[in-house]
Amino acid sequence: MMIRLLASILLLAAWPANAEPPLTSGELNCDSVTGSDGCRLAWNMTATPRAYYQLQRYSVRQRGWKNRGGPDREAYATRTGKAHGGSLYRVLACDDKHAHRNCVSSTVHWVLAMPSAADIPESVPQMSGQAMTISREADLLTQLDQYNVYLLVQLLEQIDDLASMPAMTRPLISSDSAVIDDSLTGDEQIYGSVYHNYEAMRALAGESG
Repeated sequence: MMIRLLASILLLAAWPANAEPPLTSGELNCDSVTGSDGCRLAWNMTATPRAYYQLQRYSVRQRGWKNRGGPDREAYATRTGKAHGGSLYRVLACDDKHAHRNCVSSTVHWVLAMPSAADIPESVPQMSGQAMTISREADLLTQLDQYNVYLLVQLLEQIDDLASMPAMTRPLISSDSAVIDDSLTGDEQIYGSVYHNYEAMRALAGESG
């Protein structure tokens, strides 16, 4: 079976990690994940039903989760609008519409950024001032893989308590190692790379605490 190694990055950094991760139940996924169709976010939280289900996107500017539209009342639903690429989403389910009582989070889901080759930048900056360089001589799939991982790293660097973030929705991968097979679509391969980097950085944050 043909395999390719996922893009990965090791950051010599530490994140504060004192809080326990929030209770996580149910998953958030893309109902459609092809580059042309975009991502329509769908969740299934029927195992732990609540009265309200609020889709949220992580905002670096606000250093926290920002509501996307009003709350839904269905534990199993799909948002009709397309999600924003290069962003981290979750659903917060609560027994009150102001998200104060008996809340539980879904897994987080990374919506892929899928620009054309011409629109992929040469590098993505880090908080340290260094740049994560895109291999522009590589094939488009590799460039998109690197671009999504670097955007994720850029976002995670700015989360104060990364260890408290929910787990990420698991991808379609062959094993728990950072290796996936070529039978998966390009989108699935990129998401697998993002997943492994997210969970590795979240684990590192926990160890540093």
